[in-house]
Amino acid sequence: EALRPLLSSGQDHMDAETAQHVDEFSRLGLRVMLVAWKELDRQVYEEWTQNELRAAMSSPEGREQRIGQAYESMERGLTLIGGTGIEDRLQAGVP
Repeated sequence: EALRPLLSSGQDHMDAETAQHVDEFSRLGLRVMLVAWKELDRQVYEEWTQNELRAAMSSPEGREQRIGQAYESMERGLTLIGGTGIEDRLQAGVP
C-alpha cells in the first residue's frame, strides 16, 4: 500500500499480481521488498540535486524532514518491477 501512490498509472495488472506475491511472502514471515524504477533525464536529476536536495541538506531546522520531502518529490511516477521476500535472520522472532 505504501508504494501505490508513487506508481505511474496503468499498472493495475502488475499491482494485483505483486500484491498476491507480497501476501504470500508475508504469510511465510518474510521481510517484503518492492522494487520500482524511474528513468531520469540527466538535466532533471542535476536540477533536482542542485536545487531541492542541496537546499534541504543545508537547512538548519527541520533538515531531516526537508530531505525526506525532497526525495518524495523525486519518487513519483515509478514503474513497479515486482516484489521479493527475504528471510531476516537478524530480526528476533522471524523464521
